Amino acid sequence: SVHGSDSLDNAKIEIEQFFTDADIVG
Repeated sequence: SVHGSDSLDNAKIEIEQFFTDADIVG
C-alpha cells in the first residue's frame, strides 16, 4: 500500500541503492 511521502522517500532510497549497486557491479 501507499503511504504518501513515506513511500516516495522509500522509493528514492531504493532507486539510489539500485544505482549504487549498479555502479559497484559495472
